[in-house]
Amino acid sequence: MKTPELLLPAGSPEAFHAAIKGGADAVYLGLSRFNARGRAKNFNLRELAGLLEIARNKNIRVYITLNTLIRNNELEEILDTLHLISKSSAAAVIIQDWGIYFLIRKFFPSIEMHASTQMGIHNSAGATQLKQLGFTRIVLARELTITEIAAIKRTGIELELFVHGALCYSLSGHCLFSSWQGGMSANRGLCRQPCRRLYFTEESENYIFSLNDLQLISRLPNLKQIGVDSLKIEGRMRNAEYVYTAARAYRMVLDDPSKLNEALKLLQNDLGRKKSGYFASQSVPGTLNNFPFTGLLLGKIKKALSDGFTIIPMHTITSRSRLRILPQDGRDSPQLKVARLLINETRVDVAEAGSEVTVITGKKEGTPGDSVYLTLAGKQKFSSRIPLGKFNFNLKLPSHKKAGILQNIQKAIKNSPAETTLFLRIDQTGWMRKLFFSRFDFLLLKLTLEEMEQLDLSHPFIRKNLQSIIIQLPLFIPESKLKSWRSMCIKAADDGISRFALAQPAQLNLMPVNHALKLLSTEDAYILNDAAALALRDQGFSESILPLENDLKNLEDSVNRSAIVPLFSFPPLFRSRVPLGKKIKTIKDWNSSFNTSIRNGITVLTPEQPAAILQHRTRLEKLGYKKFLLDFSYMKPSQNTFNRILSSFEAGKQEQQARLFNFKNGLQ
Repeated sequence: MKTPELLLPAGSPEAFHAAIKGGADAVYLGLSRFNARGRAKNFNLRELAGLLEIARNKNIRVYITLNTLIRNNELEEILDTLHLISKSSAAAVIIQDWGIYFLIRKFFPSIEMHASTQMGIHNSAGATQLKQLGFTRIVLARELTITEIAAIKRTGIELELFVHGALCYSLSGHCLFSSWQGGMSANRGLCRQPCRRLYFTEESENYIFSLNDLQLISRLPNLKQIGVDSLKIEGRMRNAEYVYTAARAYRMVLDDPSKLNEALKLLQNDLGRKKSGYFASQSVPGTLNNFPFTGLLLGKIKKALSDGFTIIPMHTITSRSRLRILPQDGRDSPQLKVARLLINETRVDVAEAGSEVTVITGKKEGTPGDSVYLTLAGKQKFSSRIPLGKFNFNLKLPSHKKAGILQNIQKAIKNSPAETTLFLRIDQTGWMRKLFFSRFDFLLLKLTLEEMEQLDLSHPFIRKNLQSIIIQLPLFIPESKLKSWRSMCIKAADDGISRFALAQPAQLNLMPVNHALKLLSTEDAYILNDAAALALRDQGFSESILPLENDLKNLEDSVNRSAIVPLFSFPPLFRSRVPLGKKIKTIKDWNSSFNTSIRNGITVLTPEQPAAILQHRTRLEKLGYKKFLLDFSYMKPSQNTFNRILSSFEAGKQEQQARLFNFKNGLQ
């Protein structure tokens, strides 16, 4: 069995040096744009040139993260970025956006592609599809068991697996909550971490969605036996000490499994959250901890001062430490820099555990009884410098080549449809008795597997409207359900269904062969730019639903006017394989209410208010958009509701109490 690659985050120059010192085989990092950690320090081009030179000399592989969604007005800039990477010594790029995939395959084929965890690959069907598309490695979804990982590895593609670090409550790449709360999209590297915030239920106020940190160091023998190729440490937003500690611990066990206990003791000082083996260790119920903060508890404030506070710490602190005060009301607070430490009014560089110390910060901090956490020990120091280098090639793709590529994309896009086409979507069979097919063109059935298997496609009402019915597959299909979903799709096609809606191209391997099918990609495939639309068209999709978090400016910039624009929906803000600890139905924050439900084994959080832009239908039609979606998912079946929303659509009338989502204010 080969030893897996140890892959560390490099969110800053300090973290890069810490990763190398800790024993990394490879690092992953972002440039100033287009990466899922937009708030990390990241690297400019001269730093990248110097960093790649260091990596070459030390035989360290460097992977560039381009794992965000790309808007239409960013295609020109992403072409320059891809040109740069294709000429550099970077080992591969990690991508989410199908537009970037299209550009690499068509114009930069020398770039090796790794599928980001945001692509949501979680079964062998998806892995097989991406292998066929030219990806050499998949960064797996985190929500997988050891058995599921082993099944995916049997497809033969390289697997990269997160083994340590923070966990998102939602399926990666499919969280809309941050975007809903102000347009800061998690899918574009600007997540505001709504899963780490306080929420209210009828019973309590708590951090309902906060997960422990992942730690799979005890599972390394299993992962090595399966053949996992790369073990990934999360943390481009973490400090260099964290990176070094995690690197040392995992390097230690990879080189000598008998040192597991020593490594576990070392990881107690990574200053992260409590640890969980998550799905890989079958410890999902214990992952929700109602405590979102990183750091090691030092103790409680003894006395608040005008310029700091006093404390008797349970652990050593230094003048380079970083601290966080957790008020007694449980609300978050920023990290603090220590200006100086005093013991008996004498300045010290180190304060040992058990000694009363005055922490000077420059202003009054906290109140007596507030908890203080150590978030940076300050015991290790790493260089903040990367020797600046230069690339020996033109950093930008020649203007005429860029213009030619963009013109070819625009020419290849379909023209605007001639007539208005209306799609409806339902997630309960109870809606079937409330609908009038004469008022719309196509019906997407987003049902559970059990509901689909029980659906009688020979019923006269359904047979009459069979050509208008589209069967939609769920976003997450576990390995154990692949065979059943495939069988259901084959039976449906045999019974006359000719249209299927797929949540991602990875589901193409579930489609029946020897049938003339028309395939539609749902909003979960994220067609946010024209190049992505061409990527899916090349894979056999004839139509695509645009993302729910899209905005007017991006629609205006697009040539893809034949896409389907969602006009009404209750957006799934969270979708998670993690069940909530209690039977919680309604959740509130300071401004809004949310509802939870479970479908296909996935916990879904939806807002109490819908997202609706019905009043902008005429404006969109003038732009050339004439295909629209009304989504009745997560609603109680009601003929009155159907009639009201259809009438609003037909009249271009505003839906009361609805939100525009990002339509006018813009997607960041």
